[in-house]
Amino acid sequence: MYAVNRLRDPKFHGFRIQVLPHPLDQVAHAAVTEYTDADPSTRRAILDALTPRAAGVLSVYGERAAALAVRGCDTELLRAAGIAVGMADARLEDYRDNLIVLAALTHSAGLLQTTQEQLFDQIEAMVPPRVLARFRRYTADGPLTLRSMGLRACGDGPTFRYR
Repeated sequence: MYAVNRLRDPKFHGFRIQVLPHPLDQVAHAAVTEYTDADPSTRRAILDALTPRAAGVLSVYGERAAALAVRGCDTELLRAAGIAVGMADARLEDYRDNLIVLAALTHSAGLLQTTQEQLFDQIEAMVPPRVLARFRRYTADGPLTLRSMGLRACGDGPTFRYR
């Protein structure tokens, strides 16, 4: 059984609005870590095991991890957020739901003194090529803004989050 199977748990209902950090963040992070540590064929099997519900959890985790990365000035956590969003993309009921999260990733990258292109380059080996191509296509004319996606950044330091 893969760690992504744990993301189907009903405990994840309302995950987006849970306090940051939350123990469920670690469950989602473990699924991303298992994926990144796996060989290419196991990564494919993990992606095949993803359900739309689990993909939705990974997408939400991507947004949450982007905020936590800013809180901790942690570019590795931002990279994990990008990988989570990339894993989720093909299994979401509507892949455009990830556009909101891409805006958060882009914003967090800027706050961490990097760019969305540098982030995409860092996750390239871990994200299916067609997904990364879609991310690059959506951001080709410039980064997605929080405002354009109906998000806003709230707080700073240990209270930073997206709403």
